[in-house]
Amino acid sequence: VDTHTRPGKVVPGVLMFAEEHQADLILVGASKRGPVAKRLLGDVSLELVRRSRRPVMVIAPPGDV
Repeated sequence: VDTHTRPGKVVPGVLMFAEEHQADLILVGASKRGPVAKRLLGDVSLELVRRSRRPVMVIAPPGDV
């Protein structure tokens, strides 16, 4: 497992990084704010699932399973 940070917008940055490094998987945590879709996934994780060409695994916060 590697972790990295870089400045800029989150979703485009994660997608670009995943492509540059030929990531096997994007792992992201979910938040529980907003309407149903956002409650299940969160803004960033939902957008990553929609836009990524690579597999995305979303982890729910503790107690949300």
